[in-house]
Amino acid sequence: TLSIFDFLCHRGENKRLKGVWAPVDSLKGRPKALASLGGFYDELSKGFDRNQAAFRRACEELGAEAVSMGDIGYKFSVFPDFPVILKFYASDEDFPAQTVLLWDENTLSYLYYETTFYIAGHLLRKITAQMCP
Repeated sequence: TLSIFDFLCHRGENKRLKGVWAPVDSLKGRPKALASLGGFYDELSKGFDRNQAAFRRACEELGAEAVSMGDIGYKFSVFPDFPVILKFYASDEDFPAQTVLLWDENTLSYLYYETTFYIAGHLLRKITAQMCP
């Protein structure tokens, strides 16, 4: 509810999506004092890696559009005309699985920085719930 309210009422400058994608901790206008997300998605990535077919199915059932990013990539329409991209890299012998949410460079003209975490959490909970119906 707070995310919807923020999206509808936020009065940031430059309210035009650019189509340039960045992780949340690299967005223009992000509060500088905050630390990087580091391994925030590590446990989710392990679950997506263990069952990539269910992960793909869940994203598609939630209406996401496949995109050519990472090993598995999907664009979710969070709000009308406001997408978020989920990019996933499967593990290999050198690197663990990795999940990254990408936001439009001008996201903070639409939402407060903190609101992106509410949206990310909701989206990721929906995906994991859909994987295990």
